[in-house]
Amino acid sequence: MNSDQLEQLAVGDSFILSGVQWAVRELNLFQDPSGYRTVEWRVQSSRAGEYYLMVEHDPAHPAGPIWYLSERLPSPKLIRPDTGGNVFGKLQETFSSHAAPPPALAVNGTTFLFESSSSGTFTSDGETQHRSTWEYWDQTHSRNLALEFWDDGNLLVYQARTIRPESVITLQKGGAKEVPDRFFGQSKPGTAEWICALALTIIGLMMFFAGISRP
Repeated sequence: MNSDQLEQLAVGDSFILSGVQWAVRELNLFQDPSGYRTVEWRVQSSRAGEYYLMVEHDPAHPAGPIWYLSERLPSPKLIRPDTGGNVFGKLQETFSSHAAPPPALAVNGTTFLFESSSSGTFTSDGETQHRSTWEYWDQTHSRNLALEFWDDGNLLVYQARTIRPESVITLQKGGAKEVPDRFFGQSKPGTAEWICALALTIIGLMMFFAGISRP
């Protein structure tokens, strides 16, 4: 698939990435006054859990959109490499006081460098909220760390890796809600299909999590 085709994903669609079938559960939009925007699809798989497929359109990078697969870190440890301390509990105060973001943060042994921030509106199911985000990248610029500050005081942390739209295979338009984890669209897979599905899933998950955890 190309980028334009992938952006047509809607709630209820399903697709395959890294051998894992994902169902689209929610569609969200973030944009700021400068024209920066992201489209975010909340996707689920019984084999890999819940992630966000995201595309970023940034006027400062007109070469083309950037695609991510992002995972929320429920109990993040954000380490400042210069002090070795976990600063997660202090970041909300840092943000509220308008102090500068930490120049670098480490998560699971990978160091991310601060690159940019954005502040704008987040729209989901017709409801709009305000959100500010600090963006960090690793040295290869293939893995991203996003810190989201919400008006209600919540701080959410997401770790992502970039993906190519060509690696996503459209499986089915609609029907994902009725069949939440159908593999390759087969309603009654036989033994051979189940073996193929299991093998592809194991290989896909190994490749996927290697991409998330590899420094």
